[in-house]
Amino acid sequence: MGCAAGTLAIPLAKRVKKIFAMDISGTMLNLLQERCSKLNINNILTIQGAWEDDWDALGVGEHDVVIASRSLITENFESALAKLNKAARKRVYVTTIVGDGPHDRHIYRALGRELNPGPDYIYLCNLLYRMGIRANVNFITHEEQNSYESPEDAFAILSSKIEVITTEEADTLRSFLKNHLVCHEERWMMSYPRKICWAILWWDKEET
Repeated sequence: MGCAAGTLAIPLAKRVKKIFAMDISGTMLNLLQERCSKLNINNILTIQGAWEDDWDALGVGEHDVVIASRSLITENFESALAKLNKAARKRVYVTTIVGDGPHDRHIYRALGRELNPGPDYIYLCNLLYRMGIRANVNFITHEEQNSYESPEDAFAILSSKIEVITTEEADTLRSFLKNHLVCHEERWMMSYPRKICWAILWWDKEET
């Protein structure tokens, strides 16, 4: 669920009989289908759908393993988790944020904004427990230091990502980047590295 252009579906296709790839974006599904065509992959079936949709009406059905990696974006987490659980015969995997997740608190603080990344893995663990599901938990931690072609490229990407909408915020972001961007091997990156942590929750159906 939330397959995008096939970040997981493409590599997994070589190891399984069939993949059912679902996403809310028709554009992402078209990109996935184009990639499948170029790579001669014919065991990925796509369907356009959202967390809020009726999955029975969409024909989602049941599958051995169900995955939602960094895609659990909804106002009704309990309903979304219940849909994942119902669709799985054997196991469910959910990857979600820990703390700030991929968001850079330094930039939000510079803009005078409050960072609210939403519920993290602890909320989901407690919600699953209330649903009678005792999920296993593991973590993926990596140091992230994004690089950009130029300071202008960094501004364009970050202002779009965090939705800078006022001239004052744009000026503040430019000033922040001027103070924190450094050039290394013809690429520009922040002067500070950030450790990003993701939680992997999984459970087996026979244990729920």
